[in-house]
Amino acid sequence: MFTEQCSRWKHARVFQLVEANFPALADGRSFPLLETVEIRHFIDEPEYPDLHLFNSAPRLHTLKIDKLPPAEALETFTPCFQITSLIVYHGDYYDLLVLNKFSNLKSIVFAKLDVDPEIEELPPQTLPYVTTVDFQLSDFSEVSYGCNSLKMLVEKLTLPSLTTLMITNQVYDRDLESPESMFKGVWPPQSFSDFFQRSGCSLTALHLDYISIPDRELIALLRLNPSLVELRVKEICRKDYDFAAIESRRRRRRRRKRGLLPDGPFFKFEDIIAPLLLTSLHAYNHGLTSTSPLVPKLERLRFVADGFLFDDELF
Repeated sequence: MFTEQCSRWKHARVFQLVEANFPALADGRSFPLLETVEIRHFIDEPEYPDLHLFNSAPRLHTLKIDKLPPAEALETFTPCFQITSLIVYHGDYYDLLVLNKFSNLKSIVFAKLDVDPEIEELPPQTLPYVTTVDFQLSDFSEVSYGCNSLKMLVEKLTLPSLTTLMITNQVYDRDLESPESMFKGVWPPQSFSDFFQRSGCSLTALHLDYISIPDRELIALLRLNPSLVELRVKEICRKDYDFAAIESRRRRRRRRKRGLLPDGPFFKFEDIIAPLLLTSLHAYNHGLTSTSPLVPKLERLRFVADGFLFDDELF
């Protein structure tokens, strides 16, 4: 019954979009007003959603989906070139492989982005129109300390129009998720420096939520983006996380599965909103000499600091 009204849809949310479940949609239906499609499905299902059922949607510009179909399936989805906003709820390597099929993308959100260490290397991709990127990182495979998905992304993507970058450690609330699933990759400073040089972009907004980045590396990142207007940085509350215990449990599990692993340093959440960063953000006038602020165009600043370490007086 609901498909009879499909010509009036502006936004659609569909669960398990396969042709067998929705035969009426395969019968030449058109969606002249449709702008947004959200498709949810079990990510472990062998079948991919039949996106071609929405081929007759001339206004479609936003796609929200759990996982993207492979490249050959996207070839049959003719509105691919119309999509300017893409949200992938369970991003992985295979979703990243097909990004260039969406040739007019302006905004990308990858949630629960996790990468298996045994996959092939991601090929380089240039997305010329993307202005906004939101990477929500996780570590459900428990390998991010040695297999850094963030490093892989910035080394393989070229985004000449990028102005807004958001990087979030999506799993940070110990009451909701296991701390083992937190992204624990080491910040890759050289990869970011190369990315900005290669892309030729300059950020106006930067959000780093619960990402471990040393204060000196954040300062270097800010120097690469002198046009920054908005900066947001959130730290975790370190006392809530015993990373040494987390790593010990992980290693015991992996020894049982794959044999002994070499010992190495445990993950440490770096000091970010520390005196060095706070001092760098200030401009000073020392009589005849003065220093310019690190981010001269900054208008909006939001810090969520670990209260046990934050220097209130210095700020």
